[in-house]
Formats: sequence, structure tokens, C-alpha cells
Amino acid sequence: MTNNPLDKTCVSSFPPPAHFNKTTTNTTLKTVFLKRDGKKQFAVLPYEEFVALQERLADLEDLTELRKAKRAEGGKHSVPLADVKRRLGIR
Repeated sequence: MTNNPLDKTCVSSFPPPAHFNKTTTNTTLKTVFLKRDGKKQFAVLPYEEFVALQERLADLEDLTELRKAKRAEGGKHSVPLADVKRRLGIR
């Protein structure tokens, strides 16, 4: 047996939180946790799940920026996209 503090691993499979990626409700995260001194130090997950997390984070950052911009606009009048399309004769 080696003395490597990362030799012990804990495998966990759990459903994502309710607010996580509502479009793929059947998804579970397949994560391996690497521990040091009994405490989780690293999480290893499949690349596809990593990419999905990155995309979700980017979406949330975009939403945060959009909400910030809308607050900055205050009570200024806006026109819904559907109305603009109707006015321009675009479907």
C-alpha cells in the first residue's frame, strides 16, 4: 500500500439540484471525489458533464447580465420581440 493521500476515493452518483439543467431531468452526476485526510479535495466527472456545467454557468452569467441591464434601464419603455416582428411583417 502506498502512502499517497489521494489513494482513497469515494464514488457518488446523485441527482442534480432542482435548479440544475431543467431540460435534462433524467441526468445524474457521476462524480468521483478524491479525498485527502478524509476531506474531499477534488471532484472528477465525465467530460460531457463538465461541458454541460460550463454551458449552464455561461447561461446563468448571461441571465445575470441581462437582469442587470434591465434594472439599469429602469422604467424605460420596451417593445416585445413578437410586436416588433408583427410591425415589420416578419414571421
